[in-house]
Amino acid sequence: MRNLYITGDIHGEFESLVFYITSKYELKNSDIIVAGDVGLGFHKLNYYIQIFTKISKKLIKNNNHIYFVRGNHDDPKYYHNTPEELCKFSNIHIIDDYTILSFGDKNVLCVGGATSLDKMYRKPGIDWWAGENVNDIPEDLDYTIHQVTHVVTHTAPSIVFPDNSSVYTTDPIIIENNNKDREKLTDLYIKLIQSANIKCWYHGHYHMSNECNVPNVIYDNEIPMFKTAYFDNDKDTYDGKYCKFICLNMLMNDIDIIKVV
Repeated sequence: MRNLYITGDIHGEFESLVFYITSKYELKNSDIIVAGDVGLGFHKLNYYIQIFTKISKKLIKNNNHIYFVRGNHDDPKYYHNTPEELCKFSNIHIIDDYTILSFGDKNVLCVGGATSLDKMYRKPGIDWWAGENVNDIPEDLDYTIHQVTHVVTHTAPSIVFPDNSSVYTTDPIIIENNNKDREKLTDLYIKLIQSANIKCWYHGHYHMSNECNVPNVIYDNEIPMFKTAYFDNDKDTYDGKYCKFICLNMLMNDIDIIKVV
């Protein structure tokens, strides 16, 4: 029997991730999804070939698989048109946006992208890339056939932690793009809860740990916004179905490796 885990931003720390997986937590026969900001694009292709060659040996030994979702600190070309040289690694998978991964009774929708809130300090094409944002929802994405049960994204919908007022920038374009990304994921959530039973939604991006629950209900084609949508784990608060939203910390702070149950 295989286990499924989700973890947050690793920012190029591939070997540290595999150390946590294989040595610290001694995971075996497991699938691990990284919720973006993998660090693909900061080096030339040959660097990733070498590092993947090294870490894949330990992954194969323990029968572990890693799945990389796109973050804003990833070059989109690695995800939308993955180089053939990186496709040969049987236990390392680079996942394009809106891919649905199936692990037994768990069907996980993966959606990458976000706005770089620090792009004013970065160089385009060097350490941030055009096309970093959340892509539009594909019109042909059929949620009912695949019965999506879990979602992994890099950033979060606008209805959950953190509030957009916590965005530490005054650049109006960055703020606007960030809001658009999060609103797209809120639209995705509304579509999902109408046709699927979403149990949990995981995301990274904010480098901190947080959990909240959101009722799977719609009022007049809208769901309650940020300050009223979520509640604590008090079962008396809401008796219906809800989706748990989990914000994952980054690897080098206080790593979250969450087991999906």
